[in-house]
Amino acid sequence: MTQPHRPYPPRPDAGVRAPLVPSLSPATALKPERRPLRAMPLARRYEASYLMANGDIGSVSRLAPAMPMFEQAFAAIARGTLVATTQGPVAVQDLLPGDILVTAEGDSSALLWTGQITLYPAGSAETERTASQGSEAARLTRIMAESFGMGRPLADVVLGPHARLLRRDPKLVPIVGRDSAYLPVRALQDGERIFEVAPATPVSVHHLVLANQATLSAGGIGIESFHPGENLATMMDPQLLHLFLSLFPHLPDHGGGIAGFGAEAHPRLTRFEAEDLLVA
Repeated sequence: MTQPHRPYPPRPDAGVRAPLVPSLSPATALKPERRPLRAMPLARRYEASYLMANGDIGSVSRLAPAMPMFEQAFAAIARGTLVATTQGPVAVQDLLPGDILVTAEGDSSALLWTGQITLYPAGSAETERTASQGSEAARLTRIMAESFGMGRPLADVVLGPHARLLRRDPKLVPIVGRDSAYLPVRALQDGERIFEVAPATPVSVHHLVLANQATLSAGGIGIESFHPGENLATMMDPQLLHLFLSLFPHLPDHGGGIAGFGAEAHPRLTRFEAEDLLVA
C-alpha cells in the first residue's frame, strides 16, 4: 500500500536567498586593489632663449605643467612693451640674450634669458583645457600714461598677470625693513588709470632674467626682472623643480640651481599686503 505524499517540513531559512558570492581563484583573491590613477597636470608650451657660455644664443621649447609657479617666469610683460637698453628702447619681443639693459636703479646689466608663452582669451578651448590647473585666461593690466606722475609712464604700458612693479615708500619700512619693494601690478588696479584688460585674441607675454636681478625700466616705470624667489626649492616638488630649472639652461654657468639667479634685488609684497599698504 502506498503511503500518501507528505511534504518535507520547511527549513527555518526558507524563502531567504543567500547572496551570490562569486568564486575567486587564489590568484584573484590575493590580488591587491588597484590604486586610483594620479591626475596628470595639463601642459602648455614654454619657449626661451638664453646666453651660452661661449656667447652664442641657445633656445629651448618645452611642454611643462600649466601651473602659476611655471607661468610666473614667462608672463610679466606684454608684447610691444618698450624696455630700456644701452641702444635705446627695444620692444620686449625683439630683445636678445646678450643685450645690455638699463635698469631703474641706474645701472646696466646683461640680459641672460628671455621667456615667452601665449595667453588665450577667456572661453577659448586652450583656456578651458588648462583652467583646472590654475592657469589663467589672458587678463592683462593697462597702465595709462602718467598714472604715477609726469612721464611715468611716458605712454600706455600693458603688463602680464605676473608682473611686479617697484615702489618706494617710507611706509614699507615697518613691513620689509626698507623703503622699497616689488608689488603685484594687480594690486595697483584702480579701475580708472590702471585697469584690467581681456584681449579678444591670443597674446604673447614675456619675462627677462638679468645677470643680477634688478628692475627693468619700461616707459619710465620699474618692472621686476624675473627671480623665482630664494625659497622656491622648499615650495616645489623635487621633480617639478628639476623640470622648472631645465627651462633655464644658462643656470649651470652661473652657480646652478636657484643660486644661479643671484640675490633678490628688493623684497616682495603679496597682493593682500600691497592692497593694505595702499589703503593705509
